[in-house]
Amino acid sequence: MDGEPFHESHKTKALADRFRAKLLRAADKGEPFDTVTGLPDSLRGGRAALSFLDLALKYVDARGGWRRQPSSGTA
Repeated sequence: MDGEPFHESHKTKALADRFRAKLLRAADKGEPFDTVTGLPDSLRGGRAALSFLDLALKYVDARGGWRRQPSSGTA
């Protein structure tokens, strides 16, 4: 993640080893890793991390976009 280590906790060593194996398989297959989440595409659940701009645009769209109100005639 842009030069910073990625940490994720697991309840047991077996679960941590399984997760590590998935990461190694993804790296062996040449999958791209997301720089924000640190996860390969296969482990992100198909969702890409949103940039702030994408998040803001999605929010505006969800709120009905920019509604154009008729001007009141004052400048």
